[in-house]
Amino acid sequence: MTLHFFLLGGLLLAALGGLATAWYCFRLNPPRIPAAEQLTRNRYWGSVIALLALAWCVPQGQALAWDWLLPYLWPLVGIFTVLAFFFLDYLFARAIGGLLILAAYYFLQESFALDIKLALSGAVLAWSIGLIGILISAKPCYLRDAFRFLARHGSARYAAVGYALLITFYCGAAIALNWKA
Repeated sequence: MTLHFFLLGGLLLAALGGLATAWYCFRLNPPRIPAAEQLTRNRYWGSVIALLALAWCVPQGQALAWDWLLPYLWPLVGIFTVLAFFFLDYLFARAIGGLLILAAYYFLQESFALDIKLALSGAVLAWSIGLIGILISAKPCYLRDAFRFLARHGSARYAAVGYALLITFYCGAAIALNWKA
């Protein structure tokens, strides 16, 4: 039952993330391109998101790590976050990509393990979210280029807003159909 509520909480966070993405994409226009480009390289927000993503990985790492490494996993999260802050370029884009990959993986794993309603249709969305995360993680400049493209092309911007709202709608519908009081 606890995993079920964690999944519903994750769906709620994904819905809020979809709304935030839709709002940000909707507001993109040519005068806002410099701010969007700076966001992809933002070290402070990137560090926060990277810290959350790395902390999310620790419970799974504990199952795979050697016994001597277990006490060091949590301190390594902090160390790697500090190292990423100082040595990685496009930290925000890389952290968002990693977070999208993690979110897609966990949705797929838990939705089928818990047998939630709408899991199959959500799998297609999760695969697409994971693919976007892989692309952004592999080449973080793709996020910058996507912001430029969306700012200059209205139809692409509306398609991105529609995709983000589709994710939001799906997450809301999955929460409503799987709510167990």
